Amino acid sequence: MLKNVVILAAGRGNRMRPLTDVIPKALAPYKGSTLIEHSINKLASEGLNIHVTVGHLGGHLAETLFRKNLIQTAISTFGHGNAWWIYKSILRNLNEPILVLTCDNITDLKIEKLYEQYKILGQPHCMLVPVSPLEGIEGDYLHCDGSKVKRFSRKDKSDRYASGIQILNPWKIFSDSSFSDDFNELWEKLIQADRLFASEVYRYEWFSVDSLEQLAERDNAI
Repeated sequence: MLKNVVILAAGRGNRMRPLTDVIPKALAPYKGSTLIEHSINKLASEGLNIHVTVGHLGGHLAETLFRKNLIQTAISTFGHGNAWWIYKSILRNLNEPILVLTCDNITDLKIEKLYEQYKILGQPHCMLVPVSPLEGIEGDYLHCDGSKVKRFSRKDKSDRYASGIQILNPWKIFSDSSFSDDFNELWEKLIQADRLFASEVYRYEWFSVDSLEQLAERDNAI
C-alpha cells in the first residue's frame, strides 16, 4: 500500500515567465485553485502523506501549503537537482515505495492500478510510468525491453514517453547507488544495474503544463 507521495515543485519554470518571476510554478492559477493544489486535493482523498520539494520562491510555496494544512513536509532543494532529496533528506530512510510526480502534472491518477503494477514487477528500485507522446510536450522517450528500461532519449522517438510519474523506494536507491543529483543521472545508473522498470502505458488523462499558453488551454478545457 502506498502511504507517501513526493511532489517535485522546486523548478524555476522559465517557460512560464513572467508569471514565475513573482510566484512559483506550482502556484500558477488553475481551475479556481493552483496547479499543485489541484493535485494535492486528489491525493489527499487517497489518505497519502504529502511531501513537496521547494526551491525557487520556496518560502512562499511552503508557507502557502502549510497555512492551508495541505502537506506534511516541505523539503528545500534550492541549488540542487531534482533527485537530491533521495540521498540527502530524511526520506532516504524510507524503505517502502512512494509515489513521485511533478507539480505540473494534470492527470487522473489511478494509484491502486499503478501500485499493482509495481508489485507485479517485483517492487523494483524505480518504476517509471510512461504515457503515449503528446504533440507540444517535450521530454524523454523511453526505449524498453519488455518492462525493463534500456535507454531514454530526447531525440530518439518511441511510443512511450516519461510522464513525470514514478514509484520508487528511496532506501533501496540510497543504499545501492552512489549520489546522483538529478533523475537523468540516476536513471542511467539504474539502467546499468538493470533496476529501472516501466509500467504499462498509462491510458488515463495526462497532461504536463510547460507554458502559459498550455496553462490557459487546460484551464479553459471542460
